[in-house]
Amino acid sequence: MNSYHINKRHERYYVNSLKNSFLNTLKGLTTIELCITELCTRTCSFCPRGDSATYPNQKLFMSADTISNIANKCLAEGYEGDFHISGFGESFTHPKFLELTSTLRDTLPNNHLVLTTNGDFLNDKTITQVLKRNFNKVIVSCYDGLERKKHFIRLFEKNGFHNFDIRELWLNPDETTEDLMNRNNFNNRSGSVNVDLQKENLNTKSPCYLPFYKLVIDWNGSALLCCNDWKRAHKGFGNINTNSLVDIWNGEEFVKVRGQLAEGNRVGPACANCNIKGVLVGKESVDLFLNERINHK
Repeated sequence: MNSYHINKRHERYYVNSLKNSFLNTLKGLTTIELCITELCTRTCSFCPRGDSATYPNQKLFMSADTISNIANKCLAEGYEGDFHISGFGESFTHPKFLELTSTLRDTLPNNHLVLTTNGDFLNDKTITQVLKRNFNKVIVSCYDGLERKKHFIRLFEKNGFHNFDIRELWLNPDETTEDLMNRNNFNNRSGSVNVDLQKENLNTKSPCYLPFYKLVIDWNGSALLCCNDWKRAHKGFGNINTNSLVDIWNGEEFVKVRGQLAEGNRVGPACANCNIKGVLVGKESVDLFLNERINHK
């Protein structure tokens, strides 16, 4: 994940969302990331999908019932943070993308919805009929050079959608994949990306704040450890279709993992192989978690 992108997100949304979390049972939670599809239109060298033998495309999609359960349970718990539609695939490949995002918007009209896309499906129709109705912001991961970036800018401005960021993720002629990863501060996706440079400095003694402020929900409703655990090496924390949101967020296993990460103890099949810095966002959520533990002793 690009550090500039994360810092911009922190400046604009994290603090306000954290304040709202004090008022409900989901303390510290500011972001819910939804992985609505297991399909992508790209196979980038710095992504686990770059090796289709180990991470193939699959026609697995989040159901209408699952998105309704997510929306209704967030409403019941008073969740007022962000939703990020991104995850492990290109969200526009979902055949009912408009239906799912409309359900979120209609049920939770005051929540902040952000889409991350590779731009392959962006056109006048998708911007006016989907994005302008359902999303507060769009982040485009641009892989095809400066002219393609200019194309996206013209397309958004033409259709009156102005809250967008474009991430420059193309490989320049004089760059290697390692150069690109370093330029954008990418991590090794919990060991899923086989790049030699990224195997070094695994930060196994460093804290990680991601699970303190973010909940990741997979296409089938499973509550995952992290958006970087592409292999789903950790067993997760239940399922939104059968468990309440508060039981997932405050569950024994989730609390255990947070306690380990707060102490810089990266253990288990996912965290032990991950080299993400993990401390760019979320310190306030960590402090809130630690204070809650002290008060309940």
